[in-house]
Amino acid sequence: MGQYWQLPHLTRFLNSEVDFAIVSPGMPHVDLWVQELLRHEMPCVLADYLVEYMCKPSFSLEKHVQYNTQAWAARSLAKLVNRSEEILKSPPTSDDQVNDKDDVACLVCGSVDRGEVMLICGNESGTVGCGTGTHIDCCDPPLDKVPKEDWFCAKCQ
Repeated sequence: MGQYWQLPHLTRFLNSEVDFAIVSPGMPHVDLWVQELLRHEMPCVLADYLVEYMCKPSFSLEKHVQYNTQAWAARSLAKLVNRSEEILKSPPTSDDQVNDKDDVACLVCGSVDRGEVMLICGNESGTVGCGTGTHIDCCDPPLDKVPKEDWFCAKCQ
């Protein structure tokens, strides 16, 4: 019964195009989760693999790869490096540059994402309010939806 509820979560994980599975140092290779990861040729690594990849790029990552999945880890790492290089090579479009400059960061979480649920302090004409942004779920208390009327932060209310 335990395997029945676990596998849908694992299937969603495997279908998400992740590059590595982070496992605990003491996790046995006979664990059901590990066996399923190995069946899908998912490289299993310790968390230090990613830390050293980011912080110590010249260090060997081999010691952090588990269950003899080094070849799969090398393949995934090469794929990750290629994607990174593609991102660095592709110049931002003029739309990206305009949007970055005009986006308002949420005062609570700092994110500029999810603009469709970002509240901007002020009235429609922009003559009243400070113009700061807050996501509806970052409000205290959180709001269920964007209000139809003008919204003002706690400082401007």
